[in-house]
Amino acid sequence: MLNHLNKIETHGIYQLHDDVLNFFQNCINYNEEFGEVLFSDNLWAVISAAKDLEGYFVTCFNALNENGVDKQIIYDNLLANNRVVEFCRGDVSYEQIDIEIYNDVNSAIITLYGFLWSSTMNNATTKSLYGDIKSHYNDFFDANCVPLNLCPFCGLERYLRPKKMNWRDDYDHYLYQKNYPFLRINFDNLVPMPGFCNGKYVKHVQDMLKVHETNIPRLAYYPYHNVADFTISISCVEMFSENEEWSITLKREGEDFSEEFETWKTVFKIEGRFLNEIEEHYESWIIELYNRNIEDIPDDIASLDLAINGQIADLKKRAVVPGYFLHDKFWQFILISEDIIKEQILFFIDQSKELVA
Repeated sequence: MLNHLNKIETHGIYQLHDDVLNFFQNCINYNEEFGEVLFSDNLWAVISAAKDLEGYFVTCFNALNENGVDKQIIYDNLLANNRVVEFCRGDVSYEQIDIEIYNDVNSAIITLYGFLWSSTMNNATTKSLYGDIKSHYNDFFDANCVPLNLCPFCGLERYLRPKKMNWRDDYDHYLYQKNYPFLRINFDNLVPMPGFCNGKYVKHVQDMLKVHETNIPRLAYYPYHNVADFTISISCVEMFSENEEWSITLKREGEDFSEEFETWKTVFKIEGRFLNEIEEHYESWIIELYNRNIEDIPDDIASLDLAINGQIADLKKRAVVPGYFLHDKFWQFILISEDIIKEQILFFIDQSKELVA
């Protein structure tokens, strides 16, 4: 990741998850019939107003009271399987109870959480008592996207601006909900993520904690914690030719986050996306340099170097936009390149005069 995010822990939507967990805690020593006493006032109000929700809790309650089920074990297991930060760091592993007598209760809880996520989060009573995803996103945007708005997962996208257009990006279950079903409404695990990063070609349903299509564990950044600083260097062979081949190196600084850094690069396809950004835009960057120096167009290596230094200085003064860091790295690469590459740039500039005239 390019940077970590700021969590909005003061938002009331976190309390919904806590209140659901408290239901399971309240069941431990409770031997009466299912009823309001098992719930917080707010959660009971949501249940009373929401179609079918009470039935899912009743199913859980009945499964908890089956012969042989230890309700304390169930509650402890729910707590253990909501330790998102520790899962990412590899301190603990996610493990449901794999004992046949607990199958019904596990299934009931998973179904409950699925219904809570798909239906209850948008319930009008839920919104009034706990807040909603829209208001959480507004707070998230203010805390993370003002004044600079860049996707921290790639730096190539922006978050959708919510207030004027009433738009927002989707929330990603950072640890994929099918594999980690007890985390479905835990906002420690819910992260707004711009469209392409969260799309089918990138993160989507990948398991952050397992190497793709294997059970091999790996560490991952937790988006609301620190990340490693890194440097980017690029190079190119046979620029402007059919055999043109760009390469990129991302080097982590320091000794920390080695595995997390590699997981980030792999899951979000960082190197390939960065290369694609350069290949798609570098010619327009050269034309921009041409336009910036229209009164004194570079015609030799010395004047090109001077123009490039001016371009780099100008980029540092501009408002930060998606992909800006690759634009800067491109010109730094050209500046230290061999003369033959600079001559190719000069030839392209000369050929471009008709395009921009």
